[in-house]
Amino acid sequence: MFEEINHQRQQMHARDEELKKAQNEILVLKERKRVAIEEMFAANESEKAKQKEALDRVESLCASVDQKDKSLIEYSKQIQGLRQQIDSLKSSYSLELGKVSQSAKDISIL
Repeated sequence: MFEEINHQRQQMHARDEELKKAQNEILVLKERKRVAIEEMFAANESEKAKQKEALDRVESLCASVDQKDKSLIEYSKQIQGLRQQIDSLKSSYSLELGKVSQSAKDISIL
């Protein structure tokens, strides 16, 4: 009977040891899970920050492109205006040249 009680105590002790080992493994796994979740959270936050920076940069570049497009349109209008002035001056010059030629002919006839 004593041997049986002793045997049962040993079995209980062995089971207690197995239980403690399993509990420790569970604690280790929980800690690993917690660390993994923290690392994933940090990585996600870092990625969000990178995406926000990229989005801000894209918006800045779009604004810059829009401003440059507006400047190009304004320059194009100025160039068109100057071309019209040049054409007008050429026309006036041709008319005046024609008048001078006619005056020279009239003078030579006299």
